[in-house]
Amino acid sequence: MKSKLFAGLRPRVSRLRGSGLALACLGLLAFTSPLLGASFTAIPTAKVGASYESNPRLQDNDEDDAAGLILEGILNMEWASQRTSLAVTPRGRFSFYADSDDNDLEDEDLFLDGRLSHTTVLSEYALEAGYSTVGVRSSEVESAGGESGSGSGTIRRADDSRQTFRIAPEWSRLFGTRNRIIASAGYTDVDFDKETSGTGRLPYEYWNGDLTFQRTLNEKTSAGLRVDITRFESNASGASIDNETNSYGASLFANYAFTETLSGSVYGGWQTSDIELTRQPFTFIGTTPVCVNSAGQLSLSCTEKFSDDNFVGQASLRKESEITDYTLSVSRSIAPNSNGTETIRDNLDAVVSRQLTPRLRGRIGVLYYKQEDVSDITNRDSDYISARFSLNWRLTERWSLDSFYRYVNDQDELLNGNTDDATNHYLYFGVRYQGRGWRR
Repeated sequence: MKSKLFAGLRPRVSRLRGSGLALACLGLLAFTSPLLGASFTAIPTAKVGASYESNPRLQDNDEDDAAGLILEGILNMEWASQRTSLAVTPRGRFSFYADSDDNDLEDEDLFLDGRLSHTTVLSEYALEAGYSTVGVRSSEVESAGGESGSGSGTIRRADDSRQTFRIAPEWSRLFGTRNRIIASAGYTDVDFDKETSGTGRLPYEYWNGDLTFQRTLNEKTSAGLRVDITRFESNASGASIDNETNSYGASLFANYAFTETLSGSVYGGWQTSDIELTRQPFTFIGTTPVCVNSAGQLSLSCTEKFSDDNFVGQASLRKESEITDYTLSVSRSIAPNSNGTETIRDNLDAVVSRQLTPRLRGRIGVLYYKQEDVSDITNRDSDYISARFSLNWRLTERWSLDSFYRYVNDQDELLNGNTDDATNHYLYFGVRYQGRGWRR
């Protein structure tokens, strides 16, 4: 269990980690590139656009709407030698809403991502790291084709920001011509400016590691076995529950190429979670603490230990061609969440992208998920659906127009048994410029 004395240092430590990552990546980029004779590329991208949305705070029965200005800048930097490459991408996204009286909608979302990779004849080494500080409103809105979120499942989304630091090393080696072993690990630290149980957002730390054996059976088919372990900790000052969960599992997987442009994959397995909950005392009998356990009963023990077994798996199809791309994925996974627990997430993700004309490309994406806490620790389930239709019109080699419409419906079950039902409509139109960049 972590000492509460250090709880107040978490936001500062995360910011220092983010700044250290930025300096380390940029310093490595600056000093190793000339020494190793690597090529260097930097390409800037700028976006500016106008948005309109209903219910911008994603709250139940909220009839507010807001019009805003969105600014975004991206710089893709990469140096590469024959066997080694380093990519660093800083990105900033800023929103301004004239109709927001208390400025709670005006986010400053900052990202820094880096990847270092090295290859030999038989092995590949990689290290990914990133830091972000994002408005909670932004972090909890997902669209199809994106990464699984770790939102809090709460309607109290405005006027707060979330800081995330992550690092993930990976190693793989080829044995013979058909067998490959992959070992990977990861660490994620999530903090909030306002990290109390009253906001529904709690900081957490998450460790994961897995070992994969993959065998190529023929030109179209590969299969293998993956084993993994994870650890989840949510120990926030003032929280009603401290959660420490250790999990382990195994799964079988297979990949198959139907044609040169169509491929599919499937995996399935199990995961066992050993959970230890420590609750804050409800009252005291003399000096003896009395707590309320998971069954809602008074107990002289404030610590509960139990295990939970769950199926995890995924089936997906992917097609890539010059005219049409699409992906379809159905999955069940267990992921960390900022409501103080891990969640079981049933997910459907579908994306279709098509080149309508030589200059116009359209994209439709639908995302649906249903999630619940592992072992129903807090008994808070949520249903989420997002549909997004976007168009990109390339004006010239450097300039293009972007537009999209997004629909979101989020239903969250609260601790009192009620359900909040929030719907958001979002419309965006903007201009994108991609520079020629610098190369040497």
